[in-house]
Amino acid sequence: MLIKINVKTAYNLIFNIKTKILKLNKQITLFSLLFIFLVGLSNYDNILFSYKRSIHSDNLKNSSIKSTYSLTKLERKKINLPPNKYQEKMWELSMNPITGKTEIDNLFETQYEINKSRNLSVKSFSVPGESEEMKWVSRGPNNVGGRTKGLMFDPNDENDETVFAGGVSGGLFKNTNISDPNSSEWVHIKGIPENIPVSSIVYDPNDLKTFYVGTGESYTGAEALGNGLWKSTDAGDTWTNVFGGKSETETVYRSEGNNVKFPDDDSLGPYAYISAAFGGSLSKTPLVKELVLANDNNTDNGGTENATGTTNDACQPLTNGSEINGKIAFIERGVCSFVDKVKNAQDAGAVAVIVVNRNDGSRTDYSPAPLTMSGSDSSITIPAVMINGNYRNRIRNAINSGKVTVSLAFENFASSGRTVSPGIFYINDVVVRNNDGKSEVIIAAGVSTHRDDTNHLFGVDDYGIWKSTDNAGSWDKVPFGINDGVFQYQPMDLEIAPNNKIWASTTTNHQGAGGGSILVANSDISAFSLMHTITYNDGGNSARRTELEIASNGDIYALAAENPVTIIKSTNEFATTPTPLTLPVGSNGIPANDFTRGQSFYDLLIESDPNNPEAIYVGGIDLFKSTSAGENTTANPWNQFTQWYNSGFAYAHADQHNMAFGNYDSSKKIFGNDGGIFFSQTNGTGEEISSRNFNYVTAQFYSIGVAPSEMFKDLSKQISGRDLSSWTTRSKVVAGMTDVFLAGAQDNGTQFQTDRENRITSSIDVSGGDGAASMFSQNLDKPYFIANYVYNNSVEAYDFKSGDNFNINNESGSNGDFINVQALDSNFGIIYSNYTGSNFEIKAYYDWDNFDEDDRNTNAPSRTLNSGMMTANISALTVSPHTTNSSTLMIGLENGSVIMAENANTANPSYTNISGDEFLGSVSDIEFGLTENEIFVTFHNYAVKNIFYSEDAGKTWSSKEGDINNSGLPDIPVRAILQNPIVLSEVIVGTDLGVWYTKNFNDESPKWFSAFNGMSNVRVTDLDMRDDYKVFASTYGRGVFSSYFSSDGPLLQLSTPESKLTVGQGDTGSFIVKHRIFSNYDFETTFSVDGLPENSSLSYSPSNPVIIDRDGELTIEVTVPDSAEAKVYPLIINATAAGQTIESVNIVLEVLSNDYDNDGIKNSEDNCENTYNPDQKDYDGDNIGDVCDPNPVPNDTFTLFYTDEVCRSSNNGVIDLTIKGEWGEYPFTVNITSNLQDFNFEPVIIDGSTWNLSGLKAAKYEVCLTNTLFPDFKQCFNITIEEPVDLSVLTSINREDRQVVLNLRGSDSYNITLNGDLIKTSSNSIDLSLKAGFNTIKVTTNLKCQGIFEETIFISEDILFSPNPADDSSKLWVGGNDDNINMTLFDISGRAIWTKDDKVPYNRSVSVPFSNMKSGVYILQVDSKTVNKSIKVIRE
Repeated sequence: MLIKINVKTAYNLIFNIKTKILKLNKQITLFSLLFIFLVGLSNYDNILFSYKRSIHSDNLKNSSIKSTYSLTKLERKKINLPPNKYQEKMWELSMNPITGKTEIDNLFETQYEINKSRNLSVKSFSVPGESEEMKWVSRGPNNVGGRTKGLMFDPNDENDETVFAGGVSGGLFKNTNISDPNSSEWVHIKGIPENIPVSSIVYDPNDLKTFYVGTGESYTGAEALGNGLWKSTDAGDTWTNVFGGKSETETVYRSEGNNVKFPDDDSLGPYAYISAAFGGSLSKTPLVKELVLANDNNTDNGGTENATGTTNDACQPLTNGSEINGKIAFIERGVCSFVDKVKNAQDAGAVAVIVVNRNDGSRTDYSPAPLTMSGSDSSITIPAVMINGNYRNRIRNAINSGKVTVSLAFENFASSGRTVSPGIFYINDVVVRNNDGKSEVIIAAGVSTHRDDTNHLFGVDDYGIWKSTDNAGSWDKVPFGINDGVFQYQPMDLEIAPNNKIWASTTTNHQGAGGGSILVANSDISAFSLMHTITYNDGGNSARRTELEIASNGDIYALAAENPVTIIKSTNEFATTPTPLTLPVGSNGIPANDFTRGQSFYDLLIESDPNNPEAIYVGGIDLFKSTSAGENTTANPWNQFTQWYNSGFAYAHADQHNMAFGNYDSSKKIFGNDGGIFFSQTNGTGEEISSRNFNYVTAQFYSIGVAPSEMFKDLSKQISGRDLSSWTTRSKVVAGMTDVFLAGAQDNGTQFQTDRENRITSSIDVSGGDGAASMFSQNLDKPYFIANYVYNNSVEAYDFKSGDNFNINNESGSNGDFINVQALDSNFGIIYSNYTGSNFEIKAYYDWDNFDEDDRNTNAPSRTLNSGMMTANISALTVSPHTTNSSTLMIGLENGSVIMAENANTANPSYTNISGDEFLGSVSDIEFGLTENEIFVTFHNYAVKNIFYSEDAGKTWSSKEGDINNSGLPDIPVRAILQNPIVLSEVIVGTDLGVWYTKNFNDESPKWFSAFNGMSNVRVTDLDMRDDYKVFASTYGRGVFSSYFSSDGPLLQLSTPESKLTVGQGDTGSFIVKHRIFSNYDFETTFSVDGLPENSSLSYSPSNPVIIDRDGELTIEVTVPDSAEAKVYPLIINATAAGQTIESVNIVLEVLSNDYDNDGIKNSEDNCENTYNPDQKDYDGDNIGDVCDPNPVPNDTFTLFYTDEVCRSSNNGVIDLTIKGEWGEYPFTVNITSNLQDFNFEPVIIDGSTWNLSGLKAAKYEVCLTNTLFPDFKQCFNITIEEPVDLSVLTSINREDRQVVLNLRGSDSYNITLNGDLIKTSSNSIDLSLKAGFNTIKVTTNLKCQGIFEETIFISEDILFSPNPADDSSKLWVGGNDDNINMTLFDISGRAIWTKDDKVPYNRSVSVPFSNMKSGVYILQVDSKTVNKSIKVIRE
């Protein structure tokens, strides 16, 4: 192709490309730009996209989440990150590939526009959510709530039964019967975005019908990005945004930051600076002063860091104070604290400080870039900033050469290079004060970087305290500056005291400053005064997030995240130092000093009963209550009353966020946590608490799997799991044609549901932890599902037939992603799982779906799939449903590549990269159409083409998102895609703003519309379509929805479950035609079959024609004549109805011959139907002809016996063979082989009915018989002739009990002689009683050659010496009946002292001479016929 273009146009094109790329801080040479031009503009797009993909790959490698994604849950808690990593992975996947940023502002803009343009009057419909009739139906679950913070009892209900609650990702709900656990039910409120993160709800005390809802949470790192303040004037029925949200007048911008300027020297600066988190603030008016190098004349390091100090680091008091006074100090970073440096400069008279970062190689973790200098010291009043270390020498040289003047001013809240989204996205709290009948609305607006992109700031220009005195009509910002400077405290909690004062607590702002502070407003809320700052480490650090509560008696409580958590109390508005309170002590593993268990940035609740100032409630992981105002001198003042795993306390889900009291009865209260809503009523001093989550559908799901429509048609099973509303085990029965699905949930395991009525139902957790990939077998013969925990840590299959869980993989590593992508091939029983760790690879788990009991707790075998084409992490996996004789796996990568792996079920898959030239971003989903040639691919990202389609198996691709200026898909991430299999031009996609659809997908530029009926404005994380075209959607914050695909008009769809019917000549067979109706099909329908053999006949059941007005099936019976040719006939099944076009279906008829071997005998009568045998001989009468019978000889023809060798090496083994029947001229021939090398045997013809072979050695033999009558016959027997082993006897003697146990080996019978008595036994173990004295034992077998065992055992009688220690009266008692004994006394060294023979009297007591013996230890030895014992004797 030749493209004409003039030189000027080409130059401008190259210049524009270069400009755009350089803005991305990428280096590109003029040569490469000219190369783009010279290769021809026809190839320009490919080169440009290739370059864009390289930029995207770099952005993925340098993603800000890389430093935190691999951290453990404990490590994440320590740096104030939620343990769940899903959101940051979604943030990374959604990035604009070129900028590396997630441009979520586009989402707000799209949401705003579609809310204005929705039209419910669609008349033709066939896709889910397109109309009210086809609307999405919420499926719940109704017993699993999500994270909840906004709570309020309706002031218009004096019974305190009506409650409003807001999920952090699930919108706003209302309950009118909160106290009744049996009838309490939530209703989702429309008119406010469905997935808006509700942080606070209040009412106007002067107008009880007016409510306010604040949205967003800044302290969770922008996980809950809100959209301003919403207002209702009709008690919550309708809502409008009255303040905040995305700015309609300002756009996202890249901050130019603040700079140190040098007005008298053009060769210096400007240099970007970052302000310290402490000290005074600069203003818009420049501070212009001389810059002087600080000098402390000391090189001590002044700190604990492993680096040397310098004379210019101000770690010690400055020695050049006269030079510094009234000027700006220039200080090197050094190694002491930033607070010390600035304080030393201030003490020397400096009016400001510029710290230059250190980059001299003294520490490997130093980098030159400026950072926020941390610390806390209220005595520091001068401003301090930091600049890049690379400018150190340049500025020092200038100072040393003469006077240097600098100008410092505050120009932007955000430092240079940071992306800023203007607007109010976080309202951490809202209150309405009644000021003498006038309502004043006060909001605490927050600021935050996104926790997955620290360079993106939301609301930095507008955070602080805002006030409205005209019912939210207009707003004024209230001064809330740190030290009255330009940087604001970030307000966290607002409280109205009994004396109507407004109090505020803070959390750290975007600079890390201002946390832990408590301030009070003046009477007209025009200014705030700092009353107290919570610090730790001896005042070196300020607390972070702080929650405030003011009791009805005016006592002020503050609960703060510090090191790790603290509670303080003031009874006099901080006129004196507040009292630190004893912390609650939790049970079972919760540290005594941290009832939030490392999550004080996240779980932090403190409230007081408005009618009882002694009743104080706090929450971290669990809930605690004090009935003594948090104080008790003799015991811990807090009583735990819930536990997150229901052990010893009432159950309430973990992670407490907020609570609310009844307006008229404060004994009623509700709590919000990560599991939704819990209601409690005070009973005495205790609390009776239980879940209230019925229809509070705020669960956050990652994925969904759906069972085939007929999986349980003929199966009834019961499955057990945990009901998370009560932490109890509950069962569900699955039977018949019903919806069965499971979904992986954040913090709530894998939720299993079954229901046939398209309604919200309860679920049970069948896995625990964070549920992940959830999949159902599509093989009706093998009903099971797959559930996952994070990474590849726990992959399990539940087999419905056995009712058991089977472990597929269990490990502790971090291979794959936190919420990991998988695909199931239920045809082969293989799970393909992302296993990226040090390498990009996939693990295939196989050979587990036979569900052997022995394999329940062992890991399944696995293979690794890897290829040089896998150059990035795996983000999507899909198995083709069309290829069933092998496994075709589609692999999507985070860098935009799509790879087809054929024969993935084998050890040697073949890989093909089928990526499109315009693919850019991270692949989110890959799906197939009606054939394997039709492939759909979607992308996660902003600012890319998100939808592609191929109709030739990936050889060519078309973008299908349309023209954004002509109803094309907005710039939003796409997470999933499905095609309507009934109307192929219709496609739906799941996005971060619900489901969108097109009805002209096949056009070059499809138009897309929001399928908002029943569900909208919520992230759709997964779509799954059942075989009957019912569609299920999992969402992040609104649970599960379902709908279905249909057609624009009445339609009948046919299908044949079987692909082939096999019938013999002259026989009859039948097949089933299933029919599904759409859009009220109700017609008399006539069926016909084309392609049958001539003279075939048909019959139909129930009839033909037949009236069809519902789904069902028709049985067609085919009778084939004898004359039909044996071959394959392609059949076409047609259906016709008045005015309808019905697509035909196909089936193959295979006609089989009725005489396969052409021997003149029909198959039904032929005893060898595949082998020619017209004589039909059948010697053994088993109805199998001799020519095809693998064993034509009767089974009882041969009897074989064999005899072992009599003794070892006696070589007298014998084989005896008996042959039954008369074989006359067809005798059998015997041949024997052995494993003995010296055994030789020539085959022998057996003339009679018996035969034997003797003189055989012990060995293995194979005896085989053949017969010339049956050339293919051979009957073999395997025998082993053994030789006896030697007799083996092991004895075990118990002298105390006078017993011996003989363990015998070598024979079947044994002869035992004990003390002359003969005992015979066939047992291998025998117990024998022994007598005192000598016992003789002899053991033999019936074979002398096995040997003789003999043993003599002596059993001694007992002796006793008393008293011991010995005295002159000590006696020796001797057991038994011996008359004479010998006694010998030895000293401790073994030397004999004396020996003595003595007679034993009748009383068995013998005197022992010890009167002349010295003190010591002796051994007395006693011997006789039945005594042989010694005893230790002590002489004192």
